[in-house]
Amino acid sequence: DRAKSRTAGGGEGAEAEATIFEGRFSWMSAWSMMVWVLGFIISMVLTVLSFRGSAFALVAKEQSFVRTRNPPYGPELQPNNYPMREIGRIFYYNLPETALFFALASSCLGLFTCSYFSSYMLLEDQGSKRVVDIGMVIIKGVRVYLS
Repeated sequence: DRAKSRTAGGGEGAEAEATIFEGRFSWMSAWSMMVWVLGFIISMVLTVLSFRGSAFALVAKEQSFVRTRNPPYGPELQPNNYPMREIGRIFYYNLPETALFFALASSCLGLFTCSYFSSYMLLEDQGSKRVVDIGMVIIKGVRVYLS
């Protein structure tokens, strides 16, 4: 039985009795927290490496919609050695690695926070009706997501 009866002050009175529902442990939240922490650590290491210029180069390939010079932040070697971007032709440019890795790290931190607080709400004593309702909504959402 998940419900435990406890009496306040050791009395046997009916009005002193309170029912406390124990929380539930969620392996999904635990694994999710671990994944987001690892993702945050890896992203921060890559952010520092790209800030120092030691990370790998991320080069994007796009189709040009304007006629202009090649991007100054792109690789010097362009397809077919075109000196300019031409409409409808492919060109290369370097992606902003530091900003991308930092955004990935911050999103991992935010998703870790969501996992932590959902786990916290599932584990805390479910005494009041509002807390029980929130926990049940989260459990239903996880079941729907997993099915």
